Amino acid sequence: MVDKTLPALDAVATPVATDILLTRQAADTEDRRMTRAQARQLLVGEQYDGTNAASAALLNEAATATNPTLVPNKADLDTGIGWQAADQGVLIAGGAIIGIFQEAPGALQFIVPQQNNVAAPSIAFGDGDTGFYELADDNITVAIAGIAEWQMNAFNFGSSSSSRPIFRNVAMTATVPGIIPRLNDLNTGIGGVGSDSMSLIAGGVEVATVFEAGGVPQLILPQVNAAVTPTLAFGDGDSGIFESADDTLQIVIGGLSHCLISSTWIFRAILSNGPGMLAQDSTDTVPNVLPNRDDTNTGLGTNGVDVGVLIAGGVNVLEFGEIAAAPALGFYGTAALVQQTGVAVTDVAIHAALVNLGLITA
Repeated sequence: MVDKTLPALDAVATPVATDILLTRQAADTEDRRMTRAQARQLLVGEQYDGTNAASAALLNEAATATNPTLVPNKADLDTGIGWQAADQGVLIAGGAIIGIFQEAPGALQFIVPQQNNVAAPSIAFGDGDTGFYELADDNITVAIAGIAEWQMNAFNFGSSSSSRPIFRNVAMTATVPGIIPRLNDLNTGIGGVGSDSMSLIAGGVEVATVFEAGGVPQLILPQVNAAVTPTLAFGDGDSGIFESADDTLQIVIGGLSHCLISSTWIFRAILSNGPGMLAQDSTDTVPNVLPNRDDTNTGLGTNGVDVGVLIAGGVNVLEFGEIAAAPALGFYGTAALVQQTGVAVTDVAIHAALVNLGLITA
């Protein structure tokens, strides 16, 4: 029997008898010996003579989550496949965990470790600076060209920038938005209650409701009694329209209410003694155009087509109109008459005219 000492891959101290492993070479059946330290590497695909410096190897040592025992390149013993626990294999590179592949009850998984490195995301594409990584527990971040652009967690999905939009995983209401235009302002955005309805929210307050019913769209503004900040405003925000009470609109100019519109009033001045226009039919004793909003029985009424009536205190004072293209007048409740021509001026005629005009009684 011829003993041949194998070239060492590692610096090995002088072996003792108990450290010697005899192996048989298949080609010439000559025995060779290998120390225990040398036997740490069982090379695959070549003889133990060092001719292929990049061959794979099985390491005869305990596999861990950072120590591989299946090594694709014997020159890099820190990269390969290790083991963490039952049914869990580990991909290792440079002694660090790249991923865990496992069989969980009823599921197969490949788990990438948490790694807060936007420049080198855990799952990357192309040149390696674009992909996915876990910024914190249960917080997945999307990196684009080494910059954190999007985040996903139990609460939000959206931009990583504080000034950009997100979707929130919340129950939306008329005051709690779920679509947020700016990450650092979580109470401003779009919410809603029920189907076919969407709320515009600012600062946790419903500003407007977008609504559809039976194919009819509506933009509904809330009732807010504030003349200095009207609900529907223009320009610098102090001129517009707001609902001061149910079914009552006020028109604001420069932060001051000038008039209102309601089911009762077509127009009503806010200032005392200002004019008004009532939403009602007029007669010759019931006016609907008022010089003084607070004096509702004095103003302008009508007594038929083309006939207006000046009313004071609910009394027909003067009628004026147009009859057959001619102007007509009537006083004190008498019907308006056109001017007479070709009538002799006599005391009888004058008396009749004054009676017809209502200026005297018969």
